[in-house]
Amino acid sequence: MDIFNVSVALSGSLAYFTGMIVGFSLNHNLTFPGSRRLVSRFGSYLIIQLVVFAFYLLINTIFIANFSTLALFIHIITVVICAGLNFFLINFFWNSNEKPKT
Repeated sequence: MDIFNVSVALSGSLAYFTGMIVGFSLNHNLTFPGSRRLVSRFGSYLIIQLVVFAFYLLINTIFIANFSTLALFIHIITVVICAGLNFFLINFFWNSNEKPKT
């Protein structure tokens, strides 16, 4: 499906990866500060982002193909679900692997 002559998959992918870059610095410095090195955290962050992105593409492809009249609504719902999934996974992996501060 195209909106303004740009496919939903392309625009969603560009927005996702732009948010990934900005999100890493915000998550690393503000949301989940910790003692692990930047490089170590970026590796786990990138893996989480790619897994969630694959989920995002799969869900959007399946549902938008079957319910094209609701494409924009489905896209918005998928973005919200993926944002929550990202937050949960980053919180789980980053905080469970941190050593307690003594």
